[in-house]
Amino acid sequence: MPPPGLPTRSPPRNGLPAWAWLLISGMLALVLAVGSLVVWGWSIFVGQARTALAEHPAVIEHIGRIDGISADFVAMGAIDDDDTFVFRLRGSRGNGTAVARFVSTNADQERIAGGTLRLPDGSSVPLDPPPAADDDELD
Repeated sequence: MPPPGLPTRSPPRNGLPAWAWLLISGMLALVLAVGSLVVWGWSIFVGQARTALAEHPAVIEHIGRIDGISADFVAMGAIDDDDTFVFRLRGSRGNGTAVARFVSTNADQERIAGGTLRLPDGSSVPLDPPPAADDDELD
């Protein structure tokens, strides 16, 4: 204990100052917010892609009702087109892998603009885009 009348010194602080903790916390919150937006946007896209696949005649014929869908990120990484996605499908009639190019028709809908459906036996079925609507049908 120091003699009376001398100021006492506080023990040295270990660790980071408060401003550093605030900076780290803010950066972590930003990363979590951006990550949440990415996951949310991806889940919306997968739902729209699932709907487009479920309505395609080739998928209906060979896969049936889609019971499960999962993205194959490794296969997608090998494709140069940013609009082409690879999904593994599990359905009521069978399984397959859809390699399809998706195009947004509006904010709530994707359509298939071409691709293939690979079946477990090694065969491939084209995923042709749906026929374009005639101008007469729109009037």
